[in-house]
Amino acid sequence: MSDYTFSVIIPTLDREEKLLECTKRLSEQTRQPEEVIIVDDGDLDIGVQTKIRETLGGTELRITSSDGPPGTSTARNTGIRTASSNIIVTLDDDVWLGAEHLERLEHLYEQYDSDTLAGIGVAGRTDSLTSTRRRLVDIHNRIFYRINSGWRINSAGFQKASIVSEPAESEWISGGVASYKRAVLLDHPFRHWEGGREVHEDIEICWRLKNEGYHFIVDPELPTNHSKGERHESGLKTGMKKGRNRVRMFRENGRLRHLPLFVWGCIGLIIAHLVHPFISESEGRYRFIAGIGVILGVIQQFPSIFYHSAKSSE
Repeated sequence: MSDYTFSVIIPTLDREEKLLECTKRLSEQTRQPEEVIIVDDGDLDIGVQTKIRETLGGTELRITSSDGPPGTSTARNTGIRTASSNIIVTLDDDVWLGAEHLERLEHLYEQYDSDTLAGIGVAGRTDSLTSTRRRLVDIHNRIFYRINSGWRINSAGFQKASIVSEPAESEWISGGVASYKRAVLLDHPFRHWEGGREVHEDIEICWRLKNEGYHFIVDPELPTNHSKGERHESGLKTGMKKGRNRVRMFRENGRLRHLPLFVWGCIGLIIAHLVHPFISESEGRYRFIAGIGVILGVIQQFPSIFYHSAKSSE
């Protein structure tokens, strides 16, 4: 019998159709989770709740709401505290797991677990890029983030993903579909900054854990499908969240001597957004407006770095 048990935590808000599909895919797992925890910050219809229970069959289901200011981070933290398993799987409600996802995840923990392993995630963020775009992204990352290869976070908190052909050690994983040791998360909760659909909270927790000596594993063979649909926030609002949270990440985890690298990274991030109309017709306008938001968000939050540093030195 395996030493690993799985609690799947799904934060959700008014996306019942996506949630139904998400839980349907969970019911098809070759290795069922011990429990599913839905943290609903909306008003989930009783009929939908009943249908989900029927779909999941014998898997234990808990439906609750955020214990604190509503948002992705609070919802995850609520689920983590109430979970009974030793492995937490965080799952956005628009993510579909392939049938063998949890079974493979269990094998990966059996193979790669160690005292410093914090979690295991999916390596698939750059697979859809063309070779030309991938080269441009790599050049951008080398210039602005000073990262040549691998799943790394630099000293200013900017991350890079690479294509890997087998499980590989990593410094970060994407929180939309990820797994973590519950014991680690209890001591390192997700940051709640903006509320709603949080931005970069998954990178921040990985950076924090990296600074404490933890690492992750990313695997390209964990079957996953992210269902992209309508956006619930404007590009400007999302961009401002990105900008403000980048500053907050650096303020909490970075060092003042790396401030020039942080500013340089922000310039690179903004450029990447502003040139998007020339790269992608489908998302170009949204990304451009988000780039404007990043500028505004960074400017708005930037002074807090020095205020925080002054307070820390008192």
